[in-house]
Amino acid sequence: MKEGTYSVTPIWGDVIPGNSSRSKLDDMTIDFDADPQKNQIKFALLIGKYLGSVFFDRKKVIDTATWCNCMEPGYCEQTYTDVPGIVPFLCEGSDRAVILIPGGGYAFTGDLTAKDQEETDKLARRLNEHGISAFCLDYRYNPYRFPIPLLDVQRAVRFIRFHAEEYGLDPKKIALMGGSAGGYQVAGFLNLLQGTNQFPVGYEPDEVDAVDDAVCNGGMFYPAVTLKHNKGILYATFPEEAFKTWKRRRDTLDRTDLPRHIIDTKTPQFIAHGTKDMLVTHKTSRQYVKAMEAAGAPIHYVEVEGANHIFTNKPEYNWVFEEYLTWLDEHF
Repeated sequence: MKEGTYSVTPIWGDVIPGNSSRSKLDDMTIDFDADPQKNQIKFALLIGKYLGSVFFDRKKVIDTATWCNCMEPGYCEQTYTDVPGIVPFLCEGSDRAVILIPGGGYAFTGDLTAKDQEETDKLARRLNEHGISAFCLDYRYNPYRFPIPLLDVQRAVRFIRFHAEEYGLDPKKIALMGGSAGGYQVAGFLNLLQGTNQFPVGYEPDEVDAVDDAVCNGGMFYPAVTLKHNKGILYATFPEEAFKTWKRRRDTLDRTDLPRHIIDTKTPQFIAHGTKDMLVTHKTSRQYVKAMEAAGAPIHYVEVEGANHIFTNKPEYNWVFEEYLTWLDEHF
């Protein structure tokens, strides 16, 4: 990642699982002549809820989005040598922390070191104003494949807990919050990875990997808790062999459909979703909430009438984040 206004603290050691010296370009299909703005519009349309339920090849559009948004500007590497990290926003006197996880359809996250980023800097400062420290997570995405992005969430939790005294934190007061694909990062971690070690073959865990990865709560805004209505994301998260045939695609979609896999029934969770979301339908959040309730799991759901995607910092919806902060105070 480029160093901008804020600095990044690496969370892995000398060996980063899933990394190698190979070129990402060998695994990608990029239109180097594409107009970035036009491709971004195409990207949003192809992974969004209207076309997302239909399966067709989106690889070039997604790979081009990764190139235009992150690789070409230098926010990520052109080889598998990215160094995941956290951008600390420490609040003096606070013993609580939230790990903020941005979205981007697993195709990009942008520059987490820049000011006024909607899902990182702005939300981190709002948490600080409320007396809570924040850490924005720079995780790996396309063309890295699952579970690599979720491993970065797990490592961030363990890293911050390992260094809790240094950051002035209570190691039991670490939470997660994510939006869109970052919401899947939260719920996916809680239900598919938490409490397990799913490292690639050959990686040798270090002392940080031995630290407990439990969090005290998880917050999600307009989350993609299933890929069934956003099938294009498959091209950013799994090798094509995982969805090449109808049967493999069905199996992969079922395995990643979080309403079908409520494993964590203890961690309190908060979800807010707009009824006019053009990218991720709020009906999937309803399904997740219903599954959580059926499992007897603690869940707080806010359905935001009229809100589109990424509404957290829009003045007319500030009340939603305030409701989240009130809920957060009750679940630390």
